[in-house]
Amino acid sequence: EYHIEGALFTTPPRRDHSGAGLFSLRGELMGIGSLVLAGAGGAPGNMFVPVDLLRPILAELLQRGRSRASERAWLGLN
Repeated sequence: EYHIEGALFTTPPRRDHSGAGLFSLRGELMGIGSLVLAGAGGAPGNMFVPVDLLRPILAELLQRGRSRASERAWLGLN
């Protein structure tokens, strides 16, 4: 279901990265941990959603709990 241009990937995979922040060496927030990949198209690791995708919809997420751009239901499990 994920089709994110510019997604960030880390390795080795860790199951406790869901919702975790990914920071640059300068301490800048670069992404939010999303899911563990079991080697789809490369080495197993974690996928992080770039924080730049969050900024334009943050106010709406805080107000409505979701974005109008995607009305699909999502289920997150850990």
